[in-house]
Amino acid sequence: MALFMVSLMVRRDVLRWPMLVVALMAIVLSWRDASWLTDFFLDHVPGFAKFRDTKMMLMLIQCMIPIGVGLLLKDVADGQVKWGRKLFIAAGVPVVLLLGFAVLPTAFFDFESHVRPDRAVEQLGAARALEQRLEVYSADVWRSFGLVLVAMLGLLAAVRSRPMVHVHLRFMGCLASWPC
Repeated sequence: MALFMVSLMVRRDVLRWPMLVVALMAIVLSWRDASWLTDFFLDHVPGFAKFRDTKMMLMLIQCMIPIGVGLLLKDVADGQVKWGRKLFIAAGVPVVLLLGFAVLPTAFFDFESHVRPDRAVEQLGAARALEQRLEVYSADVWRSFGLVLVAMLGLLAAVRSRPMVHVHLRFMGCLASWPC
């Protein structure tokens, strides 16, 4: 997701806007509560009511993210992504966003179940259940922060040393189409 965000900010392609629109529409359509967009699709898109499922809407995002990341990596290999301020800002946005999630977890989430009865609160009490959920959340966010930081540093290193990346990708393509 972090590389997809960088792809939307860095790439100069007309495909980035449709990918962003499809991803945002899929998120809105996957919400449990009916929104104005869901009502519009239910009323005006034939067959939408028969196949509407929140998990199916999120499949659109699972298709958009690899396409966006693949196009970003292709642009990096072709030298179309330039080293500069825009790339640093684009690589910094996911890192800062995750840092915000790590530092202020209760600003974004309330860690309570609103869908079904909360058995953890019944068994452990509200304070202990919240404490355990915050521990799990914090560990997951810090792990994700490390992975995103490594991905962004790898992206910056690949853009900085583009000739080596191009040679490596060319060599891998040569191996894929044996004999070369």
